[in-house]
Formats: sequence, C-alpha cells, structure tokens
Amino acid sequence: MTAAAEPRRWWAWRLAAAAAIAAILFARKSHALLTPQFWAEDILVFFDQSLRLGPAAIFEPYGGYLHLLPRLVAAFGALLDPAAGPLLYNAAAGLITSAVLASLVSPRTGPLGLGLALALLPVLLPHSGEVFLNLTNVQWFTALLFFAALIKAEPATRGGSCAEAAALGVAGLTGPFGVLLLPAFAWRAWSERSAHAARLLAAVGTTAAVQLWVLLRTPPSTPAQLRFDAEASVRILADRLGVQTFFAGGVAVPTTLALVLLAGLLGAATWAAMRSGPHRPARVALLLFPAVMLALVLVRFRELLALFQSHDNGDRYFWIARACLGWLALLAAAGGATRRVRLACLLPPALAVLAALTVNFRFTPWTDLRWPEQAAILRRGAPARIPIQPAPWTYDFPGRPPR
Repeated sequence: MTAAAEPRRWWAWRLAAAAAIAAILFARKSHALLTPQFWAEDILVFFDQSLRLGPAAIFEPYGGYLHLLPRLVAAFGALLDPAAGPLLYNAAAGLITSAVLASLVSPRTGPLGLGLALALLPVLLPHSGEVFLNLTNVQWFTALLFFAALIKAEPATRGGSCAEAAALGVAGLTGPFGVLLLPAFAWRAWSERSAHAARLLAAVGTTAAVQLWVLLRTPPSTPAQLRFDAEASVRILADRLGVQTFFAGGVAVPTTLALVLLAGLLGAATWAAMRSGPHRPARVALLLFPAVMLALVLVRFRELLALFQSHDNGDRYFWIARACLGWLALLAAAGGATRRVRLACLLPPALAVLAALTVNFRFTPWTDLRWPEQAAILRRGAPARIPIQPAPWTYDFPGRPPR
C-alpha cells in the first residue's frame, strides 16, 4: 500500500519529536556533552585507526564487520583538534539517534500517537547508559531503521522510496543486523511484489552480502572447546530481560520470580507477534530478531557469561531486545480489536518506562579525566598512555610521525 503525500504538519511533529528525543538523551546523560570524553572503542579503534590509516580506515572492519557511520565521523574528526573529538563523537551519535527515531513520526507509520510512541520509547527504557550518546554503539539505533522500514507503508514517490533504500544501505554498512533481517525483507518483497519492496531488499541484500564477505575474511576469535551453559544463559536472560526491564535494577528479585517474569514476557511477546492484524510481518521480525541475536551473543560470549551478571556489561545487546519487544507491544496495541486488548499490550512498555523514570533515569556521570589536558598530550605528538572511559581503561597513543 502506498502512503499519501505528507501534509506539512507532519514535519513539524517530526522535528518536535527529534527535539524531545535530544532533550531526553541530554537529561539522562548530560555528562556526555558537558564533560565529553572518549569511551573505549571511540578512541581505541575509530580515533586511533583514523589517525594512523587516514581515509583507508573507513573501510577497516572491526569485530568482523564494517562500521560506516562511526568511521565517517572519525574521518571528519581527524581534521579537527583532538580536544574536539569526544564532543563531536557524542553529539554525532545524538543527532543520528534523533534522526532515526524521529523518522517514525510519519503518516506511513500510522496514527500520530503511534509514531510518537515508537520514536520516544527506545530512549525511555531501562538501560545502563552505554548505548546513548556513544558513537561506538550508535549502530544499535541504526539497526532500528530496518524495523522502521518494515513498519512503514510504501512512500508516495519514487524519490522517497530511493531515499529509504539508501538509508538502509548506510545502516547495513554500519552494523551486521541486515544479515539477520534479510529474510524479513525477502518475505515483504515476495508478498507485496512492489518496486519499493524490491528496492529495500536490494539495499539490505547487497549490504548483508558485503558484511558477510568481510566477516568471512576477518572472523572474530572464538573459543574452540567451551561448553554452552544453558542454565546460566537462562538466568542471565531472566535477569536482563525480565527483572531489568520492569525493575531497572532497583530491586533484588528471587530467581524463581525472575524466571516467571521472563516466561510471561516471552509468552506475551509471542502472542502479540502472531495474532492477526496490521504490521504482522514487522511484529514477527521484532520477536525473532532479538531471539536469534541473543542466542548468538550468549554462544559467542559463553566464556564470559559471568560478566553479564553486571548490568553495566553488555547491556547494548539487551537494550535492543527491550526496544524490539517494546515496539512489538506498541504495534500490537495499535492493531488491537478491543480496548482491553490494547491496554494489555500497552501495560509492559508502560511498566518499563515507569521503572526507568523512577529508578535509573539519569545515568551516573563518569569521572572527569580532564580530556582537554589529555588532548594537549596528543597535540604535542609524543607517545603516551592516555586514561579513557570506562576507567581504568587506557589508550596507548603511538605518537604522530614527523611531517
């Protein structure tokens, strides 16, 4: 189905949503902009390789795949004074986040209320904070572009269709998620038989092929002979999806209750995904994607499962799962046949947002490592060990070659 041309008022609502998202990001993690500092791979990978490799770093894989948007920001940052780096990286992450989520505010998505809820929910969920205003983790927000494309109706113009396909191409080269979601776009293309669906499939399929090719050439190291601990994995899922979603880490919950919460959440999500109504292919994708992704994560990091017992470690994997399940609930509510069904669908995301607002809305500020002073060391060009976030991580600056 093709959407009608957008009235101008939708652009006003979209800009208002982008402003609201930016305000929420700042309220929750103001230190990322007021005392900006490099975080982990921001400097260890993107800044360092842009410094050493120049423009060639844009095509350098990390973790087995390409990171186009962070690489482009880092390439631009290499032209600036090092003191401006952290603020550039964090602000760019905020702009990308706001743009991605605000794109849901569209008549192609459905009623205005649905678009606004989809746009605002991801930044209002319980989280450790590592995904927000962080260039390294901006790929988790660009991943949501795939689901946005599955949710939206076909654009009214060919230009709009091409622009959406191009956006998916950029997202596909910024993370590996197109590989997992390629079947959803293939199904849409087969069922709709439209030029728009074909363009989206071509964009996702091409970038998925590129990422798979890169992965096969640079596979991440994995332990060869470690047994998968199913019991520990289930406990982690119960804590990070069941407890963290609804209590935001503010309450110690017995394991039995955590397992009940997880079972209830997964049962409700399955029902919401499989019931008839609008957006069913997108709802199924929102259920299957986090299931497959978390299974791969738990297998891939099976030697490090103990680290997942802390909510500060690896919360990006569980945040995207919470976001997908939250969007699934909102879509199910929008297509609910009765008021009771709609309220039942809205209850889980409402409880999750309430937990975030009352328990961990504002993230704990980082220790100020005085980045301007560290930037002065980089500016002088001599090799040095630079403290970075998260403490006590450091960056071994190799020095600048003489010109």
